[in-house]
Amino acid sequence: MSKDKYENLKQQWEDFCNNNDNCIGEAQTQYNDFIKKFPKQKPTISENQEVICNGIANIQLEQYTNLLQNEYFTNWVERKTKACGSLGATYSKYGIKRNAPSEPESYKNTLNNTDFQNKQEAEQYFSNTILPQIKMLVDFEDNYKIDTEEKSNLTMDIRFSRKVAYLYNPDQLLPIFKNDVIAAMAKFFDVEDKVDLKSYKVTELLLKKICDVFGIQLQRVDFCITQKLMRFLYPKFENSFLLELNMILH
Repeated sequence: MSKDKYENLKQQWEDFCNNNDNCIGEAQTQYNDFIKKFPKQKPTISENQEVICNGIANIQLEQYTNLLQNEYFTNWVERKTKACGSLGATYSKYGIKRNAPSEPESYKNTLNNTDFQNKQEAEQYFSNTILPQIKMLVDFEDNYKIDTEEKSNLTMDIRFSRKVAYLYNPDQLLPIFKNDVIAAMAKFFDVEDKVDLKSYKVTELLLKKICDVFGIQLQRVDFCITQKLMRFLYPKFENSFLLELNMILH
């Protein structure tokens, strides 16, 4: 039965690729713009010592969250790169958030929904708590897990965390962030006992299994392929009732 369902889905995938050569144009543009604005590498310095671009490791609080539309990191991850993968409603759980216009400027801890006493306290929390987590997501470190059940350990929404990790590692993860969709896919591909729905890396193993089923060489996996996989697979698994095999395959 597993072989039959895989063969059917593989044929659908091949048909999808043949008919959707240019399906990721908008996503590619958004991704390129994002990486240009928030590059992974260290800052680039010009000959006259001016900073051309800041690496993500050096991002400041005002670059992470502010009130300037389209000019801060969390807005780019959630909205300006929506074509690369939608988060759904995250309720602004980015760890820290700039409040509405106020004097002096103020920030909120989105974990406990309380305001920081002043900007200095907010900057310290960002530097000591949020930025290290962003760096670990960007660097795809193995020793980091964002717990989705024990709220005391949760500083950022798991979907937001997964998308940050994906944008900097698009050859390692799928741009699918919702647990129910991931769980449905894991069940279909027979890896539900091997994936950890608490981990931001939850789609890493799933991607490898899908590539094996579809005959995609892992060394060929890149942003383009994971984007196409998302567009092909997400509609088939986005609702729990699609777990019925005949509804997935037809």
